[in-house]
Amino acid sequence: MEQNHHKEVYDQEDEILLKHALLFLFNSKWIILGITSLITSISIVYVMSITPIYEAVVSVYPPSSLSVSKINNARFKHPDILPTLAEDFSKEDIYEMVLYKLFSNSFKEKVFTSNNYLNNENGNSSTLDFVKKVKNKGISDNKTTTFLFMGKNPLIMSNFLNDLTRVALFDTLQDIKVMEQKKIDSRLSYLKTELSIEKRNIKEIRSEKIKQLQKELKIAVSLKNKEFNFSQINQISGNTLKSDPSQTKAVPIWYMYGEQALRQELDKLTSDKTVNNSRIDTLESQKAELTSVDFSDFSDIEVAGVHRSEVPKGPISPKKRLIVIVMFSISLIISIFIAYLVRILREK
Repeated sequence: MEQNHHKEVYDQEDEILLKHALLFLFNSKWIILGITSLITSISIVYVMSITPIYEAVVSVYPPSSLSVSKINNARFKHPDILPTLAEDFSKEDIYEMVLYKLFSNSFKEKVFTSNNYLNNENGNSSTLDFVKKVKNKGISDNKTTTFLFMGKNPLIMSNFLNDLTRVALFDTLQDIKVMEQKKIDSRLSYLKTELSIEKRNIKEIRSEKIKQLQKELKIAVSLKNKEFNFSQINQISGNTLKSDPSQTKAVPIWYMYGEQALRQELDKLTSDKTVNNSRIDTLESQKAELTSVDFSDFSDIEVAGVHRSEVPKGPISPKKRLIVIVMFSISLIISIFIAYLVRILREK
């Protein structure tokens, strides 16, 4: 019975306190309402004055096996013509080339200026400050790399990220072409040098033969050795008056061939302007094949996959509704506290 009595007393006291609290809030409603409205209004004005910040995102992932295969198949591979120890490109090789550009601030500046973003950007920040806002969000398990851009103009941010990835993919493909072309140009330079040396050697050998035959001709003329019909005379056109060494020692050329045969051979040598042999034919063939290399097969090959950036639908900050709600709650607590202080001061 005594416990029930105490419980009833406590319930009555709680009801009295609740009535007093409600009565206090009712009597202080204008103070509470005024202060709460004032602080909440100030917070709303402040929130509306804050410039919204947007976030644009673009994702890049490694190229497909088909794309890598196309690149490797389009390369010039002929070990006899272009000896090289270079291995085929892998997914990782090509993907790293793309990411290197996307991480480079100088590359971002190039895209920024070449696509006329300098005139579209309304801020006073420099080009470098603008491109530094592009951050790397990280690489996921499937090696997808995400780049985000936080700023005030969602359309410019989204377009810039798309242009950045587009140019990075295009330039990477061009870099691969340049690398291959440099190998070909280096080999062409070597072939041209070899051809020049070979042709010069042929001319020098011919010149030496002409000088030698002219000396032999003078001897034949002076000794009136017109013609001597040895069987070797039939070999003149084939070996250019080169006899067997043993024969040359035994029988002089002027005596073995005579004036008439020597004049005929000299006429052939001086009138024949061709500079050719089997080695030159081979070098010329290799040169022609290298100069005909066409890298058109590299066109439209995707060196990386891209999830294009979409224009942000809304800002990521400030959280206007959350700020207003928080400020309303704080202002309500402050207004109740001020109302309580006012009541205490009045009672004194």
